[in-house]
Amino acid sequence: MISHKELSVIIDILRNKKNKNKDNLSVFLKNVKLFKYGAVFTSENPLAMKTSSSDNRKLYKDLMKTLAAEHFVCIPIRGFFEDNSEHSVAVLHIGLGKVKNLASHYQQLSFIYILSGDNGISAQYWELQNSNEPYNANSNVYELKKTISEIRKAESDDEAFTILRNKMKIAFEHK
Repeated sequence: MISHKELSVIIDILRNKKNKNKDNLSVFLKNVKLFKYGAVFTSENPLAMKTSSSDNRKLYKDLMKTLAAEHFVCIPIRGFFEDNSEHSVAVLHIGLGKVKNLASHYQQLSFIYILSGDNGISAQYWELQNSNEPYNANSNVYELKKTISEIRKAESDDEAFTILRNKMKIAFEHK
């Protein structure tokens, strides 16, 4: 059963999807506190290989359809990894196991998992052990590479980051 507070958050998110001037990072971070955890990931450019626009559109549409079918609260965002620009999604209240399953299904090398607790918000950067191979439950799994307790604007475009509605960036250092 969804609470009145959670319902008001969902309505706020849906309204913000229509208003492109809103800062979706702030909306996501404000609401992840209520929902306790979330993730930022994509379905585009599998294995970090540049993929055609039409194939990326199909992959993203399929991801959004999958998330909607499971009733997840999603915030569309724009992400970048190296030279690959991607449509990504911030998802509230999605378990780590589910994110790993979706990331592996769409052959993603990495994703960001966000946790909210008494000490504030932290972000975890998860990546495949071997980025040259697809996910394999027995030999190539996702592992936690970095945890940060501060989500900030990226200081340069050389950092790996995700842009939410071209307003702010979640910065992670490359290894």
